[in-house]
Amino acid sequence: MQKPVVAVSQSRRLAAVMFTDIVGYTALTQRNEDEALGMLSEHNSLIRQTLEEFGGREVKTIGDSFLVEFASALNAVRCAVAIQEKFHERNMDLPLSKRIEIRVGIHVGDVVVEAADIFGDAVNISSRIQPLAEAGGVCISEQVYSQVRNKLENRLLRMGRPTLKGVDTPLEVYKVVMKWEEKNGPSQEMDRYRIAVLPFRNMSPDPNDEYFAEGMTEELITAISGIADLAVIARTSVMAYKGSVKRISEIGPELGAGTILEGSVRKAGNRARITVQLIDSASERHLWAQNYDRQLEDIFDVQTEVADRVASSLKLKLFESKNGLNRPRHIPSAEAHEKYLMARYNADRIAFDKAIKLLEEAIRIDPEFALAYSELANIYLALCGISVPPAEAPSRASEYVSKALELDNTLSEAWVARGNLAFQLEWDWPRAETSFEKALALNPSCASAYMWYGTMLFVVGKPKEAVQSLRKCVELNPTDLVGRITLAHAYSSAGLHDDAIREVEMSSEVGLSESWSHSTLAMIFNRTGRTQEVKNQLDLFEKELAKKREAGPMGNEGLMDPLVSILAFAYVSTGKPEKVVEMIGEAERRRVRNGYLSRANIGTLYLALGDVKKAFELFEQSVSERDPGLLFFHRLFPNSVQSDTRLISLLEKMNLRGADPDN
Repeated sequence: MQKPVVAVSQSRRLAAVMFTDIVGYTALTQRNEDEALGMLSEHNSLIRQTLEEFGGREVKTIGDSFLVEFASALNAVRCAVAIQEKFHERNMDLPLSKRIEIRVGIHVGDVVVEAADIFGDAVNISSRIQPLAEAGGVCISEQVYSQVRNKLENRLLRMGRPTLKGVDTPLEVYKVVMKWEEKNGPSQEMDRYRIAVLPFRNMSPDPNDEYFAEGMTEELITAISGIADLAVIARTSVMAYKGSVKRISEIGPELGAGTILEGSVRKAGNRARITVQLIDSASERHLWAQNYDRQLEDIFDVQTEVADRVASSLKLKLFESKNGLNRPRHIPSAEAHEKYLMARYNADRIAFDKAIKLLEEAIRIDPEFALAYSELANIYLALCGISVPPAEAPSRASEYVSKALELDNTLSEAWVARGNLAFQLEWDWPRAETSFEKALALNPSCASAYMWYGTMLFVVGKPKEAVQSLRKCVELNPTDLVGRITLAHAYSSAGLHDDAIREVEMSSEVGLSESWSHSTLAMIFNRTGRTQEVKNQLDLFEKELAKKREAGPMGNEGLMDPLVSILAFAYVSTGKPEKVVEMIGEAERRRVRNGYLSRANIGTLYLALGDVKKAFELFEQSVSERDPGLLFFHRLFPNSVQSDTRLISLLEKMNLRGADPDN
């Protein structure tokens, strides 16, 4: 006899929906299941206790996640804040591996109620907002914001309109700022000694003078960075705000800068008017403003004057030093300086060939222009092993580094180049370390020095020290993609995989390359044996790459080689060796097309396929050529390869014997 169908009644109501998730719980379960279950029990107990205090209804748990319904948006947000405060207090004296950190997302909307469960867009949106929160953080939708903004004790920070999977209409998302994230409580100012120089606006009739406006931004950053008391946000991070309509009060918290310097330039012939304003980012109050009408020949005097006025307006007591601000010894000719600014403009857009030609013109015009020699050296070192054969790079880079230091040994950029030369091509680790430390002594806000120093520490097997340096780089330059990705690998190498994943996720939040983020996550998940997540990230990586190719030429595509090569291990571990075979074919075609491709890159592909003999033949040639590729790759090889005697022998030739990967 057929059983009667029982109708399930449905109803609709407006509700505030909260979705929570534990950060890194899957990895913890794989590492120690008993410990993970104990922490989950503690987590569940704390959340349930807090829900009761604020009238939240537990709809259900999904693994380590809670789905909760509230009648009031304000109660939902206050409950989320209380939960995070309790976890924060619990975690304060515990090591990272013992902490329970969660993310919370909240949305208000119509829900469908069926029995004790709820469905609908409000549930979907809250689950999509939740991953946007930082570990220990809460994110809310604009609908929640409109109901709590004047009633909540915590500050709310707009995050923009991120793309939410499965959500067609873009939504504003806001971060709830926790009390421990404020310097001295929410009513206090941010650190006023942390300064961001926003991209100067080009007010000239000729749009081609844009390079001059960008150059003025860079020159002011350089001058102000010489003030030892200040932390100055790096140029690449502030350039993300070029043309932005965001208010100063929004930009300041995003960069962590209590003070903003902004301005404009109007160039006409050999004269320029430069307008500069110093602004308190919290109140948007103008601290100081000035116009400069100058001949272009005295541009360095303008820099010095602006830097001095900034210091005066902040009433800083500068550290005593013989040279005061870090000012170049030589004032270049206006024409040479213009070529240098145009070169930097092109280098930032990965047009390295144009940049090299412009810098060569600059030093032909003014042979004593030390900054131009430094920039040339750093470009050649960056391209070494990618598009410049290692056989050509040492002589050129060494010549330019020597000349820059001969002309001005107080130039931080020259010492970064000296450190890079010792690191990437000479494999002289003590000299590299001394050079990077010298660069930082001359300019404590030199993000590139922290980045390359941290990368070197990672390469020599000191991931914990690398993390410290790379964290400083990212603090000064939040949008430094290479710095963030290297920091993620350093975390992972030190066994802090959850921190590594968090860092990669942060790179996406600040608008960095999605393809790099997905590929790095694939490598980290592969290292921790999370096969399904590796597959997911590889699929997303390929989709992003396809989008870029459809959009047009990818610029200097060779820059993708190291990234794609090291992904070969992830492809093989997920049952796609044919992808690696395709990559070898493309690599060989590129070698023919461009005349050069790093043997370390191709050797990595063969190694992933299991052709160890072929791989080490290529690695031997790579080391003989002093190709820097193997320096970076070997730290990302699987553990089974790390103990191979052939690799150990090669590392000895690179002066890397005895490096401790567990340091």
